[in-house]
Amino acid sequence: MNLDFEEIKSILLEIKSDYINGLNSEKKASIYITERDIVSEIFNRLKLYCSNRNLSSHTEIKPVPSQSSEISDLKRLPRIDNVILQNKGEKTWKSDAINFQDKYKKGLIEARFSSVPIEYFHTAIEVKIQSNTSDAKKDIDKLRKIQDANNDCNCFFMLLNARGRINDHNSILEYAKKQNISIIDYTNHHKQDKISEISLESQKNKNKVVTENNSKSRRSRIIDLINQKSSDTEILKILDIEYPYGTFKTSNSTAIYGTKRDMGFI
Repeated sequence: MNLDFEEIKSILLEIKSDYINGLNSEKKASIYITERDIVSEIFNRLKLYCSNRNLSSHTEIKPVPSQSSEISDLKRLPRIDNVILQNKGEKTWKSDAINFQDKYKKGLIEARFSSVPIEYFHTAIEVKIQSNTSDAKKDIDKLRKIQDANNDCNCFFMLLNARGRINDHNSILEYAKKQNISIIDYTNHHKQDKISEISLESQKNKNKVVTENNSKSRRSRIIDLINQKSSDTEILKILDIEYPYGTFKTSNSTAIYGTKRDMGFI
């Protein structure tokens, strides 16, 4: 792992809380219902996180071991749901990815740079919202291989398995622990999650009061916080309290990114 591990973990925990809030609300239309929903939200929040750093957020990236460079090897590589890439000094992931892409000899029509050497992997995340033990173990194994090849890469397995069988869920947790992969999980079968749900409902009620008393528009609030030199993570935490998930059609992370882009910071 690297020094950004805890910050990335906190972002994933916030998404987990949003997932639980959506499940517990019968009126809320804006909820995550597919793995792609969650992968997209992770991408957006990590894109915001990466905006002022030497990092970039991506999805569906193939991790290329140093010894694998033949087309046959590249075609067999699995794709990782969410990845943060980082340049290494003068070496850039984009130039190496283009070199791999050129080996396919598909010409300019092929624009994907999907195969990237593992050495550029800053963070790798796999997402599951069902408890198929076999599939989950395959994803965990993919992360383990990345971790073995690059000790500096943060590897997370996100298992938001609200309605899955508890035995399967526990089996996946045990396997992730055995492989030393950090896991962000949820199932409504766990007693502690029931307690967490009550706490979340209490927090939602507090958030409602804060939002009703907040006369500023979200965009104005973001601009104020940017002018106060608040970090992106700090801004997102404040917005998630003052404008809780579901208040707007767009997420708070997307709003921050859009505002910073309009202000010329991105």
